[in-house]
Amino acid sequence: MRITNEAIRAMAMGRVMQDNTQRINSLDFTRDGELVVTASDDESVHLYNANTGMFKKNLYSKKYGIDLIRFTHHANAVVCASKNDWDQTLRYWSLHDNAYLRYFRGHRDRVVSLAMSPNDDTFISAALDNTARLWDLRTNVCQGLLRTLCPSCVSFDPQGLVFAAVCGVCVCACICMFLFFFASLYIYTKKKMIYVFFFFFFFFLFNYHTHSFRCVFLHP
Repeated sequence: MRITNEAIRAMAMGRVMQDNTQRINSLDFTRDGELVVTASDDESVHLYNANTGMFKKNLYSKKYGIDLIRFTHHANAVVCASKNDWDQTLRYWSLHDNAYLRYFRGHRDRVVSLAMSPNDDTFISAALDNTARLWDLRTNVCQGLLRTLCPSCVSFDPQGLVFAAVCGVCVCACICMFLFFFASLYIYTKKKMIYVFFFFFFFFLFNYHTHSFRCVFLHP
């Protein structure tokens, strides 16, 4: 179904779930849209049938807490981050038997963004330690490391061929020296790297592979 104004106006609330005692910090759908999973600050995970709204099961992670929950390509497995301040480990969690299948260690500060590749077992994370890390569910060894200027937001394109990590920093100095807003977007594939940054109200894009350069003026 296409999302149009008419379709949105025809929508109505189907069901309200009130199973948590604290804020829900993240949720995700399976690729087929059949299931939805939620993670809450009350250290619980709830699984629902997305078509009927019916509750299916709940699990707890009392020791670590749960944040940034994401389905893998299996409806009974998720990857998630810790919620506490002393553990930055990512976890591959089987919802079927309530067991951690693998731990992913490397970040040295709280993970703030997490994205699963749409077509394989790769996923990417970004943390307050100013790094973005590429992982594979089949091994706990980090597959790639990107150092950023500040905490990033990460995502994959719909085909899973490109991932992006974007960060923004506002730096102020004397007008006679530098006064600029800088943001960088790193897009990696096996063959190309694209840099995007802002200087005042100008938007620059540089394709490292083709050596092409574009500049667009942004209206404030």
